[in-house]
Amino acid sequence: VIAAVLAFGTNLFNGGPLVGVGFRFGREELRVRAGYELGLGRYFVMGLVADTNFQDYVTPALTIDALSPTILAILPSASLGVGGVAQFRKDACPRAGVRGQIGLSFPIVSFSLPIDIYPAENSSGSHVEASFLTQLSF
Repeated sequence: VIAAVLAFGTNLFNGGPLVGVGFRFGREELRVRAGYELGLGRYFVMGLVADTNFQDYVTPALTIDALSPTILAILPSASLGVGGVAQFRKDACPRAGVRGQIGLSFPIVSFSLPIDIYPAENSSGSHVEASFLTQLSF
């Protein structure tokens, strides 16, 4: 993160807070998100978010996304991102993993598909969680 900020120098822009709501694939559960974004140059965004279902877990993530330009506020900007994620569950040990995500963004509303991958404790595979969120950026 520090290297990215140094590489972009003064091209660090305040993106602002965001809130989102959606669902997790494979489970009947509401997922809620709150976070903050910063622009890195013209085509990159760094985000720090926390997802939760308000019952079992909270999942903070730090990601960097590459963006396509928005054309006349009609065609959305597409994004592809990667980052680190941790999950703190009730009655379980915390786990760390990686997050990949794709998205579509209009000026205020965006749609995000984060996919979290956590290594399995017994090294026989991994645990994958995916969700779909609609979010508002301020």
